Amino acid sequence: NIAYWHGNYVPTRAAKLDPFAPLDGSTSQTEWQGFYQPDSLVHRINPKEGFLQNCNSSPFSVSGLNSIPKEKFPLYMAPEGENFRSLHALQLLSQPKKLTLDALIQIGHNTYLSAFDTLLPPLFVDYKSARNSDQHPALKEAIDSLQQWNKAAATSSVATTIAIYWGWTILLEQQEKASVENEADQVKQVGRLIRAATPAERLGALNRILESLQKAFGTWKLPWGQINRFQRLGGDGDETFDNNKPSLPVGFGPSYLGSLPSYETVWQGNQQYGVAGNSFVAAISFGPKLKAKSISTGGQSFDVRSKHFTDQAELFCRGELKDVYFYKEDLLRHATKTYHPGEE
Repeated sequence: NIAYWHGNYVPTRAAKLDPFAPLDGSTSQTEWQGFYQPDSLVHRINPKEGFLQNCNSSPFSVSGLNSIPKEKFPLYMAPEGENFRSLHALQLLSQPKKLTLDALIQIGHNTYLSAFDTLLPPLFVDYKSARNSDQHPALKEAIDSLQQWNKAAATSSVATTIAIYWGWTILLEQQEKASVENEADQVKQVGRLIRAATPAERLGALNRILESLQKAFGTWKLPWGQINRFQRLGGDGDETFDNNKPSLPVGFGPSYLGSLPSYETVWQGNQQYGVAGNSFVAAISFGPKLKAKSISTGGQSFDVRSKHFTDQAELFCRGELKDVYFYKEDLLRHATKTYHPGEE
């Protein structure tokens, strides 16, 4: 059995109220009128599609677009919109009829950046239509690279670097120009923002990215893994990322661009380090005997002196999971030390 419930403690409200706006606290008309029972919340049990998913997105697409009728529920019960990560997950999960544990893990670590299906086509049209575009060799080479790119983030990919920084730049510029808050539906918002940009703005943003990379690194042809890094901090509140200390390349991209393995970063010098996104990941196959795999971002230990502080880091960065020793015999077979309390 599999099931999904969206929320668990939702009040009923007067139908004419807009709960997203400030409410008058001096009248009983704005008070809660009880609570929805679990069977009245947005939920799905044992869907015929055979899967459930959610990527901090609309619950109405947990098993496919519109797999739960949206019109049956008040807007405030589930205001979340769609995002590229969810659409990407749906596309992958809708294909196979049966999945092995390893195939599911592979899906969960698919780095395809589906937002660029929306973002890049207008840029290509702009370049093709631009006058004297062939007089800018770097721009032509970057466009060629993006046109040949498979839209999957990878440590060795120069196109990943260009695309992510260009996408982030043009969307931020258009968001600031529009002076509006983020929409609930990320897919609609990105489409609106990229269409609102002029050809000069889209091409100009790409030119500036190339110039910035060239100035900072001596070349704009920068593989994604050279600047997108993992480094585990020791937990000291004053500790910061250090470009002079060991770090690992990461081939994941940000979730807002559609990457299923989410990797959100902050800048430190000329590199960026992961601070949010996937942390603990587990995949479990239920049956007569349970089989599971998992991974943590760094390691099991919080002690920087321990060999288990970063012994899972390389696997995490490659999108690989280790076996979980769920049964006692498995645990004992792999134990490096055993003891009885009081008898050490």
